[in-house]
Amino acid sequence: MPLNKRSMGHGKKNSAANTYTTGGTLGGDDILTGSLNDGQEWEADLSDLAGSGTPGGSTGYIQYNTAGAFDASSNFIWTQAAETLNVNGGTPEIAVIGSDSTGGLIRISNTNADTECGEFTFLKNATAQDDMKLGRIDFDGYNDAGSPALQNYGRIVATATDVSDGTEDSKMEFSTQANSVLTNTLTLNAGNVGIGTTAPAAFLHVTGATEQLRLGYDGSNYTSFIVDSSANLDIDSGGVIYLDAGNATGDTFFQKIGASYGRIGSQSGNDMIISCVTQDKDIIFKGNHNGVVIAPLVIDFGASGNVGIGTTVPTATLDVSGSVVKKVRTVTSADDTFTTTDYHVHMINARDPGVTITGTLPTAVTGKEIIVTSFILPATVSGDNQIDIESDVGDTINNLTEITINTAPFGGSADNNYDMFIFRAIDENTWAGAKMEAVT
Repeated sequence: MPLNKRSMGHGKKNSAANTYTTGGTLGGDDILTGSLNDGQEWEADLSDLAGSGTPGGSTGYIQYNTAGAFDASSNFIWTQAAETLNVNGGTPEIAVIGSDSTGGLIRISNTNADTECGEFTFLKNATAQDDMKLGRIDFDGYNDAGSPALQNYGRIVATATDVSDGTEDSKMEFSTQANSVLTNTLTLNAGNVGIGTTAPAAFLHVTGATEQLRLGYDGSNYTSFIVDSSANLDIDSGGVIYLDAGNATGDTFFQKIGASYGRIGSQSGNDMIISCVTQDKDIIFKGNHNGVVIAPLVIDFGASGNVGIGTTVPTATLDVSGSVVKKVRTVTSADDTFTTTDYHVHMINARDPGVTITGTLPTAVTGKEIIVTSFILPATVSGDNQIDIESDVGDTINNLTEITINTAPFGGSADNNYDMFIFRAIDENTWAGAKMEAVT
């Protein structure tokens, strides 16, 4: 038997089966006792060495000695034919590394009848410090270049961000390739989830320079949520946007820095309510004219409850700042019965030959006012054109049932043929009227 230069042989003659036969070299600082056998071969007594016997399993095995014996249940077995390495430190830990029909395979299994699972652990076995990376998994592959280059297409990294005893924090980062750059896609950080950010500050924190969130029914029917650099929110929907509050009144509140100032909701009968919920504050309707912001209508919710048009500080029940155009209904060459909703009626008599047309006031209701204006063209044949105003049955006008508010004599001039009469109901049966004529 060849001897290593640091090996020693000390022999005795022994023909027992448990021997070491020449054919190898002792390594390191090994000491082996032995002697020449009858065939002039060196043999050694292995009874003091751990383990003996024949390796178990089929050809192509590499085994680790288990409890003094080589057998098929050894805790470290390489099988050449299957290209598998089994490491068995006792149930339930079994690792199988090799390949199958679908490619590379790593399997960690737990065979215990319990709720636990197989485990794979990365351990950073060093002095703890903040932002210490604990483990990383890379997903690599080649591109289709002429000389394919190895690319990192995905990565998962776990980091201990705070190692202080009692306040430990950590994060996990998931990265993918985006235009040939490995880019952070998802971060789980101290209980928060970040998409597009490595430092999420809320349970779900999404960042991006353009469209940050898309909710869709399918690929073509969706609503986008976009926040710009000034923190403005744009909800861009391909359909209708509904605000459906689940409370009894369907309330939707508007807030500023956590304090509510406005409400849209409903009341009995599903009437819509637009209200101000802040004490002594108003509702202001604003518009834009030629680039200038204007506030044409203000509802003052002070003690007076005034409404302002053209003013933000109404001082009367209705305070109008500016000109007022009232509704005018024009009646041309025909009798007409006024309605209770009329305010200003303009009557024109331009028929020929001379004829009278009549306007009839509605039933008198205390406080109702009607302005009647008239214009008459003179007749060109015998007879005058005329406008009369009558009261409703049972009512009077200045103690009369009918008054003439305008006439144009036959053959006369059209000048001074415009009159105005103001009628006001002073009680439920009486109209009072005053006539105004053009100055001659």
